[in-house]
This record gives sequence, C-alpha cells and structure tokens, in this order.
Amino acid sequence: MKDLQIKLEELIGVLKKNNTESYEYFVNQKELLDDEQHMFEAVESLKKSYSIIQYANFSFEEEKLYNQMYDALETTFNSD
Repeated sequence: MKDLQIKLEELIGVLKKNNTESYEYFVNQKELLDDEQHMFEAVESLKKSYSIIQYANFSFEEEKLYNQMYDALETTFNSD
C-alpha cells in the first residue's frame, strides 16, 4: 500500500506542476484510499482510469508515472 501511495503522490505532483487538470481526480482517489470505508471504491476507480491518459493528453513523463502507479495498484491489490 505504501508503494501505491508514493507513486500516486509522485503522479499528482507532476500533474499539478504541469497544470494537468486531471490531477484533481487523482487527489480525490488518494483521499479515498486513505479512508478505509472508501478504499475499495478508489481501487475500482483507479483500475478503470487508463482512459484519462488519452483524454488528458498526458506527456510521456506523466504516462510513465501513471503506469508505475498502476503497477503498484496491481501489486498491492492483486488486480486482474
């Protein structure tokens, strides 16, 4: 879980620095992950979030960080 949180924070930081509006979505998901009652809601949402890369026109760096976050998500929650 710690690795996922770190990767999510890194992604949020870069998205915010680059003024990519989708950073707000990831901030929201991080807050939900930190709340036990909503953790699995956040996990399910993050599992389905790949289209954000296309619609938000992520840079190569942003996409790389997203992929690292997603890998940490899969490792932490044994996603399919």
